[in-house]
Amino acid sequence: MLIDRERKIISNADPNLELLMVIILLGTRLKLFRINTVNPRVKNNIPKIVLISGACSTVFLGFYANSFLELKTRLKSFWYAFNGIYSIVGLLFIGLLVSPGSIFIYYPLFNGFGLLTILMIIISIIILSIRKVKIDSFFILGILFLTL
Repeated sequence: MLIDRERKIISNADPNLELLMVIILLGTRLKLFRINTVNPRVKNNIPKIVLISGACSTVFLGFYANSFLELKTRLKSFWYAFNGIYSIVGLLFIGLLVSPGSIFIYYPLFNGFGLLTILMIIISIIILSIRKVKIDSFFILGILFLTL
């Protein structure tokens, strides 16, 4: 925690840490998927780990976009929508841990919420651009490469 000259507390939350977590989890998800297709003997735990890393990367990507775009102050409705997605993904995560037998039902659900998160980020960028809010071009470029 840092304190500036006016004795106000500055948060030490670093959005770069959230981005790093997203990159690590997405890379882990791809590597585990590759291991699952190359070595079919490890099919017991790999699909669950892929889903867990996918759920975590969805949540961390949403956290990163929320903190970077400052949606809590700029687009309150989108901030609430992201929190709703986090809640649903958390419930699905708990359901995955409780009933692993129905693991293939969770694949389209987690992928759908990941797609919904990316679409909400794109829509919030468009809305903020229409409102003439300055958004970093590298952030927009990163989201563009993520969607391609």
